[in-house]
Amino acid sequence: MSNILERFMKYVKIDTRSDDSVAQIPSSKGQWELAKVLEKELVDLGLEEVVLTENCFVHAVLRANVDVKLPVIGLMAHLDTYPGFSSSGVNPIVHKRYQGGDLILNAERQMFLKPEDFPELLKYTGEDIITTDGTTLLGADDKAGIAEIMEAVAFFVRNPEVPHGELRVVFTPDEETDRGGLDALDRSLLPVDFVITMDGDGIGEVNFENFNAAHAEVLFTGRSVHTGEAKNRMINACAIANEWASMLPKDEVPEQTEGYEGFYHIEEMSGNVEQARIYCLIRDFSEDVFMQRKDFLKKLTAQFAEKYGAQVIQMTLTDDYRNMKNVIERDPLLIEAVLKSIRDSGLNPKILPVRGGTDGAMLAEMGILAPNIFLGGHNYHGQYEFISVQAMEAATQVLINLIGNYAVGESMFTSDEVGVIS
Repeated sequence: MSNILERFMKYVKIDTRSDDSVAQIPSSKGQWELAKVLEKELVDLGLEEVVLTENCFVHAVLRANVDVKLPVIGLMAHLDTYPGFSSSGVNPIVHKRYQGGDLILNAERQMFLKPEDFPELLKYTGEDIITTDGTTLLGADDKAGIAEIMEAVAFFVRNPEVPHGELRVVFTPDEETDRGGLDALDRSLLPVDFVITMDGDGIGEVNFENFNAAHAEVLFTGRSVHTGEAKNRMINACAIANEWASMLPKDEVPEQTEGYEGFYHIEEMSGNVEQARIYCLIRDFSEDVFMQRKDFLKKLTAQFAEKYGAQVIQMTLTDDYRNMKNVIERDPLLIEAVLKSIRDSGLNPKILPVRGGTDGAMLAEMGILAPNIFLGGHNYHGQYEFISVQAMEAATQVLINLIGNYAVGESMFTSDEVGVIS
């Protein structure tokens, strides 16, 4: 796997930041640049049916090298990086054989990656840690996933004697946007039995479920009057927006929740006296509680409409994605195959819920099973993002094991963990 670091360093230097404000898919030119690089690399590897679609999906096929019928496995990662943080001019730093303590990201800015702030860093003592220089995100989410898939496919190309079934590679645009890029997926180009998404977190982690997700856009319309004559005349949209926000449960926010706890999150808030806007995320694993959260916002908005007038407040509530658990549970063999592939890599699988979404959630809506495997990184979407080279190699090995295990046969998946998600 000597090429995985080289691949990763090349990919992260391409600015693929997506843009929520752009309706078209892809939402940014940089995604085309990376897609074309990957298209060429897949052709050079000798894969078949390499296609770059009009919406910037990269597809390719590695044919099975055995005569027996095996599941067709999809391998998926996304091209874009988080819209909310800069990925222009990424300058990755490799800290060889990390020995504990603080890592210097940017001496001039006095920026450090500290175990006291991010204790998971110590899990990677002795390994090669890649960080940012403190001015951008790194882009391991999801360029590490791309590098891991490419390296796994390259392994089977380089070792034709190792049996494998048909592999369908697909790199997707705009996963990080609210709408999700899979709306533009040509399903005919993905004839698979299941998909493995490479879009997880720390080493050994695997995800079979994710948040149910929605967002609310709340618009407040005020009336501007000279402050000296404002009594009983002015309607301050900012003040009403602030009052609305203050009614959300104080302890049900991302910074106060973990595990299976859901939340509300005011991601954006802006405005003036005449017009204000709140953009609020709604998240929960339980379908029932998710619906209760949305009902709470509807009732809250209705109360404000009664208090201030229907013309003052309007809310648009939009579902984004659903928990993929109900779909993945249909195939306990797949669950055990993923767990075994991690154990075969010398790791103890850690089953965690995704406190967010992946392309797998969108695939679940299409009825496609799509477990999510770790990348080996942490602190995505910001300047403290980091990833271990050795963890990326381990993630690649997990993919190789999974593909190889299916080629050996289903009889090997017999542990007591079959069907256990949480």
